[in-house]
Amino acid sequence: MEIRIIYDNNSKPGFISSHGFSCLIDAQDGYLLFDTGWSGPILLENLRRFNINIEKIKYVFLSHFHWDHIGGLPDILQYIKPVVYALSSFSTNFKNEVKKITELIEVKDKIEIIPDFISTGPLSNKNIVEQSLIIRHRSKIILITGCAHPGLERIIEKTEEFGEINYLIGGFHDFNNLDILKHIDNILPCHCTKLRDKILERYSEKARGIGAGSVIRIE
Repeated sequence: MEIRIIYDNNSKPGFISSHGFSCLIDAQDGYLLFDTGWSGPILLENLRRFNINIEKIKYVFLSHFHWDHIGGLPDILQYIKPVVYALSSFSTNFKNEVKKITELIEVKDKIEIIPDFISTGPLSNKNIVEQSLIIRHRSKIILITGCAHPGLERIIEKTEEFGEINYLIGGFHDFNNLDILKHIDNILPCHCTKLRDKILERYSEKARGIGAGSVIRIE
């Protein structure tokens, strides 16, 4: 399995950086796009630089209703009609507009959206509702977060119901309980992670910084 970072505040040479997050994940019958960044043109350009055939994107998973995670969706929907998974708490107008173009599935609880791809369901920090994505790949558990607004500790706890986490990828926001990461083998903070540098320093043997253009290969 490969997970490609398409959109991030930082970027590798040859890719464009911008505030927001998106990654592309190998699925059984194509790709799943996790979030869409802020700018559609940047999202599409970075996909092009990865030589991705966007017609193979079968699913779009939206973590939460912030523009830096959903802003690229209208541009994507000009070219393809993937199944979009969004929380039922997203605005009614947004959901109705998406439904005019493609299939929208409203996530209301923890659910396996496609084989081995599981939404945590809506988690909230009182103000922001967010879902994260749990992937079972062979014997490994992969957790991908958009911003982790509900609290990374809580998201990790939910994920560990499926087993020990092997990969943690995404934005961790203002998470500061670094001790909770010690049992995770691969830590890849990006986007909005406030203590990104401290995490990379403390867990230098198993953490690395990623940005647009990064590829995470999981055996």
